[in-house]
Amino acid sequence: MNSTAVELSDLQSTLRSSTQAYVGGIFFFFAISSSLYHLVYMGGERLYAVVKPIRYKWQTKMKVYVGISFVWILSLLSATVPAWFPGQFVYTYLASTFLYYPALRETSSNIDYSSAIAFMIIFHFLPFALLTASCLTTAAFVYNSGKRANKPTIGQRVASHNYKRKLSVMKTIAIMQTGFTITLIPILIANSLFYSGHLDCNNIAQPYMICFYFSMTNSLVNFIVYSTRDRNFRDEVVDIFRPGYLKKLAVPSSAGRTPAKAYPRK
Repeated sequence: MNSTAVELSDLQSTLRSSTQAYVGGIFFFFAISSSLYHLVYMGGERLYAVVKPIRYKWQTKMKVYVGISFVWILSLLSATVPAWFPGQFVYTYLASTFLYYPALRETSSNIDYSSAIAFMIIFHFLPFALLTASCLTTAAFVYNSGKRANKPTIGQRVASHNYKRKLSVMKTIAIMQTGFTITLIPILIANSLFYSGHLDCNNIAQPYMICFYFSMTNSLVNFIVYSTRDRNFRDEVVDIFRPGYLKKLAVPSSAGRTPAKAYPRK
């Protein structure tokens, strides 16, 4: 924070292609990829639960463990992809965000951004497209379930209850998808402006820092969405701020003692 522009430039040159840069850059993309891939996996699980509710309930825990493990492994592999192509990518330090990250290796005045664009499409845009597709498909099945529930049948009450549950799940997915999109758009715009030449190294620092950390709020948005959508959580939060809440938590001094025997009166 107290460094001059020259000192920051020297620091970036020193850390370029260093062990710190490789470890920090891989960890940075590992954090982003794991968050996105887990959302994709959760979106697929929700779609499976809506389309095949009986099979979803009967799936074993081991199957879920394998799916989550696959997400973590895929996140780690995708985070190391830039290290596989040292001729095109280099790990460096970005002072505006205080983070290490992979960047294109400048070999000439005409920089080819095709590799960076391909990397973003395969490991970021494609998972986001899958997440959106699962959200829309889930919405379609929920809508069709609602149409069937409105028909006068013997199990109308059960169908209506299931439809309300599915609708609640759909609302949660839609809010999550909206929050993820809103937090992601600014950083995509900043990168697009930089790659198109509207922003350069002299004026990209502050806009990129703001957009980058705004995108990092996605995890906070997910926590708020899942928490506020849960009725038990909302009721407990309201109960905390009611008078006398701490008294309810107080443990009586006689707690844990063996109760005295009650003898009948003669």
